[in-house]
Parts: sequence; C-alpha cells; structure tokens
Amino acid sequence: MFNDFIGLILLASGCLLVSSAIQLKLNGRISRVTMIPKGMNESMIQNKEGFAKYMFPRALIVGLYTLFAGAFELVFERQMTSFLPGFAVVVVLMALIFWYSGSIQKALKDYARK
Repeated sequence: MFNDFIGLILLASGCLLVSSAIQLKLNGRISRVTMIPKGMNESMIQNKEGFAKYMFPRALIVGLYTLFAGAFELVFERQMTSFLPGFAVVVVLMALIFWYSGSIQKALKDYARK
C-alpha cells in the first residue's frame, strides 16, 4: 500500500517535470513550481532563451527518470527477491535530484538578474 502511494507520487512528480520541460521548450514558459525558487518570479530571469536552453535537457532527464522510478516502484517492487535493484533506483534518483537542484542554482546565477 505505501509503495503504491510512493510510486504514484513519483509518477505525478515525473509528469510535472516532463510537462514543465515541454512547456519550456515549446513556448518558453518557465515553471515556478519546478524551476524557480520561492521569492523569485519569471520576470527576474534576464536571458530566458539561455535559461531554457540550459534547463530543458536537465528537466527532461530528471522527469523521465522520475517517471521510470515511479513505474518501477508500482510494477516491480513486490516481485523482487533482492532489495538492491530498488535501492539502486532510489540512489540514482537522489543523485539526479541533487544534480537538478544544483543546475537550477547555476542557471539562476548565470541567467537571472543579480
């Protein structure tokens, strides 16, 4: 039951990130939820094109992997005889989240108004 809940949360988060990446690519809309920290808004980003070019692949990679992690949790978690595959999925997800967070900070440093 709890694994299903976690899997659904991961799927929803992955959908949100992928959707944000697609919106960024298609019409340059920068998501306040997934790409801009609290206290900032889109108008504070001077070079929106550079920000979008930098953040799109990162948001898409993390979003797709989060979708994979959610699907893995829902489908395979109960069938595994070893905890290592599930643990590896979580470790990679955490590493990607830290990488994405650092990418946001770097993008804001490079492309936002100082």
